[in-house]
Amino acid sequence: MIDKLTSLMFFGVILILTIIEFRRVHNWITPFTLTAWPFVIISLTVNLVLGILGFHPVTLRVHLFVLANLILIWLVGFLFSYIYHDDKTPRQDFDLIFQSYQHFQPFIVIVSWIVIAVVYNRVRGLLSKYGGWSFLGDYRFELMMVKGLAAHFIGIGQVCFIYLIFIYRSSKNKIINGLTIVGLILAIASIQVKYHLMWIIIFAFLYHNVNKEPKKQLWSVFKVLLGLLLTMNLFWLVLTLAWGTFSVTNEGIYEFLMKQSLNYTMSSMIVLDSWMTTPDIMPGWTLLSSFINMKNFLTGNPNMINPAVYVGGGFFETAPQIASNVGSAYGVYYIIGGALFSFFMTVLFALVSYFLYYKAFTTKNPMIVYFTLLFCMLSMLTFFVQYFTLLTLYEMTLVFLIFYGIFRFANYVRSILSEKFVLMEANSVRT
Repeated sequence: MIDKLTSLMFFGVILILTIIEFRRVHNWITPFTLTAWPFVIISLTVNLVLGILGFHPVTLRVHLFVLANLILIWLVGFLFSYIYHDDKTPRQDFDLIFQSYQHFQPFIVIVSWIVIAVVYNRVRGLLSKYGGWSFLGDYRFELMMVKGLAAHFIGIGQVCFIYLIFIYRSSKNKIINGLTIVGLILAIASIQVKYHLMWIIIFAFLYHNVNKEPKKQLWSVFKVLLGLLLTMNLFWLVLTLAWGTFSVTNEGIYEFLMKQSLNYTMSSMIVLDSWMTTPDIMPGWTLLSSFINMKNFLTGNPNMINPAVYVGGGFFETAPQIASNVGSAYGVYYIIGGALFSFFMTVLFALVSYFLYYKAFTTKNPMIVYFTLLFCMLSMLTFFVQYFTLLTLYEMTLVFLIFYGIFRFANYVRSILSEKFVLMEANSVRT
């Protein structure tokens, strides 16, 4: 009973803070709400519903720890609302910021289909070598897909997807754009790493909704949550098909999908309680492991750090015969440096997030928009894990910067050539 009351109180506090922030910024989608409400949904679902299925409760200790982090984010946002808030400043239309990039759709489409072809060839090669369709359900398939050329091309594919979403509304050929987007989704999904696809789905959602009218945002939030849930279940459904165990009348399959989905999305606050019993067990450089690996690669040092070893506290039971190693970003921070380190990371992340958030609405800088969406995406996934130790995050950003540099230079050349053409026309008229 105490756990249910705790969840209701947790919900009440977050609701009050959300309403106060909304009255300041007139927007339901902020770094605070994106971070807080997944925790609220998990807390209410686990303690009010999943106890019937035997799931362990979210404890008072976890609620207090998570709430302390969330209040820090809210305070940072409240401070920024006074620094940047100005009712007379209209929000920038992100579509207008990227409108000039529609000229590069052919380039983006060509690169996208190269990515699709490379990934398809890798999948076809693995399936033909290791026994056909059934190999999709083998754990070795994912291990092989995340290595090599195809894995790096996935980062390029993610960036192509993001740019195609950015220019979709102003695109002159939406059919080709749409078909390419579908092809990229299938290619990215084939690597069987869920967060690769989740990232770009959230990117698309945020891009089209962060500056919508508030009354339209809530329905959009529901749709993206449903979309993410369906996406995860499709991954597991494909596995059951590959294993040859799927049957429309097999109740065990639906039970498997339900338990996998619930455990994957709802386990973090349960596991966090177990992680909090073993603080300060990971080295302080854990969050810098990707940069250490980059340095070692560039200097020819063969020693590479496996981030997976350092960003979790291990598997713990979440329900009878079900375990999870997902303990939220706060859990990772806690096992590195305890509660104080978690609070430090929370404040630092919130400062960057809100700075970018307000800048995105008042400037026409595409890079500000990208990094705003990136940090908002990471905020939304705080309930799950942190991604600072994944090379994929930096690889995707590097590819985005390269594309941005190419497009900006090409637009600059176009403007110079256009000016020369106008001058030539003017001179010809005079003569």
